[in-house]
Amino acid sequence: AAAIRTHLEVEGVQDAAVKALSSLSASADSEPSASAVYCRTAVLEQGGLEAAVLAAAAHATKPQIALYAARVVGHLAQGSADAAKEAVRVGAVPAMVGAIRASPADADVAAKCCTALANLFVGGAGADADGDANADNGSGTFNLAGGTTTTVSTQRPSAFVAKVAEAMVLDRVPEVAVGVLQAGHSGVAGQEACEGACALLSNIASMGQPEACRAVGAEMGLNSVLAQYPQESTQTIARRALSALVGSYE
Repeated sequence: AAAIRTHLEVEGVQDAAVKALSSLSASADSEPSASAVYCRTAVLEQGGLEAAVLAAAAHATKPQIALYAARVVGHLAQGSADAAKEAVRVGAVPAMVGAIRASPADADVAAKCCTALANLFVGGAGADADGDANADNGSGTFNLAGGTTTTVSTQRPSAFVAKVAEAMVLDRVPEVAVGVLQAGHSGVAGQEACEGACALLSNIASMGQPEACRAVGAEMGLNSVLAQYPQESTQTIARRALSALVGSYE
């Protein structure tokens, strides 16, 4: 984290540092080991999340840096209210949006940035600012095509995630997500990008902003995903997103 702040303009340092933070914050298990939890906590406490966002914002046109920075945000935000709140505070939303817009043809960047943004809802949905739990109406965790994990949340929105959804609308995130669905990406990376965008739209819509998603053509984009990808996981995520647009869940 210190290396990122000290050498913010040096691409090689940024690339190596965000890769290291990504490795430290990652866990392939739904229930991370004690060592994985320790590493994630250390990254968060030592300012690694903020440093990753700084790197992404400073090097938005460098796909490799943006991709690994997005992984840091996604890894830490998933399942951690503190990390989700910190990510929003340090500007993760505009940084991820900027990275997608800077590399519109890069499916890997789109996939990781959309998943990172979707995971902000996952970490923040379990408790509001006062720590009150919210009722779960059937959230689902999915392994995306490229191996990334995300959750499509159908919990009643807490005050925090409702504000996140509002902020994302202001940052035109629904429009960016629909753009990913319409970008014509192909292969496994393209499928993962579409899955991430579907999860993101689903979470924004179910957390109080379905009209904002419909207004930018989300329904058409989601239906195009259903037509393009027959895989069960992709179909499930897209259908959940469509259901969220009308306020019901499958």
